[in-house]
Amino acid sequence: RIEKMASPVVFDASQLRHICKEKLSDEDFASVKKFVVSVIFSDTSSDGTVDERTLLRESQVVLTCLVENDIDLQLFFDLIHVRHLRRMRSLALELKKTHAVASAKVRSAAFKGESCINSALFNRNEAKAPPAL
Repeated sequence: RIEKMASPVVFDASQLRHICKEKLSDEDFASVKKFVVSVIFSDTSSDGTVDERTLLRESQVVLTCLVENDIDLQLFFDLIHVRHLRRMRSLALELKKTHAVASAKVRSAAFKGESCINSALFNRNEAKAPPAL
């Protein structure tokens, strides 16, 4: 019981909470807080067991939110138990790379002017029948 009550206190005292509160929407902040508090409790609890698939699925949502808002992931990792760190760091690295590629594509399209061109107007319609004579 003490462990369950201490989990929100650990999150509330963390630097991650303060940064998330500033940068995230209320809905995103609530999901980050819920996930981190549940992971802290399950790792400190003597009877708490965590399904790895569920943990990774939920952490992907949270990590995506943190990566997209440029929040230092080390603050997140500081609150996670050591046994989950390797998996979560790997997932975070993959998400960071994916986000970087997507951002580069958007910047490239804006630089080239592709964002203001309607490419559908330049596509050939091969299925069009020739005009009748």
